[in-house]
Amino acid sequence: ACQGLIFSPPADYSGPAKIDVDLVDGVRNNEPVHHAVAVVNVDVLPINDPPNLEVLTNLNTPEDTPLVVSGPATSTSPAVVGITVTDPDSPTISVVLTSTNGLVKAGPHSGLSVTIEALTPLSIKITGATTAVATLLRSSITFTPNAEFNGDADIKVAVQDVLNGKDPIEIEKTIAILVTGVNDKPL
Repeated sequence: ACQGLIFSPPADYSGPAKIDVDLVDGVRNNEPVHHAVAVVNVDVLPINDPPNLEVLTNLNTPEDTPLVVSGPATSTSPAVVGITVTDPDSPTISVVLTSTNGLVKAGPHSGLSVTIEALTPLSIKITGATTAVATLLRSSITFTPNAEFNGDADIKVAVQDVLNGKDPIEIEKTIAILVTGVNDKPL
């Protein structure tokens, strides 16, 4: 009688649920002939939702000039938020920033683990509480092009989360940076 029954919990729900089943086997004189009631308890397990990652693209900076990718307003420039990350269900995340044709730098990072993952190209890994990592990425990321370099550069941003120690999800986006040439003084 219940063959093919499908239970679909609400989106993003996890926790206990129940299905009330009321079985009726025929009706005679407007009364059920046989009637049975059952409750099916269901434990809806959480799944790892992916992190959300947004980055600015197509940034530019003159040769030999650091570029504020994310930072507060100054007397000469408005606030810039080049990297935004959130995660609906993971308390900790890791972010790897990998730069080409320049160096990426994260500002003060109290309470976070920041390590150099590779030197060529330079990669730094930031791990910690999701809100703390997000705050750092929104407020203090700088890119400095290699000396005398002009042309295409970028920062790859890879965010990885883990829910309950399993099922990691990684999202990656790239910030494209054009380093424009400048007319250097003759020697």
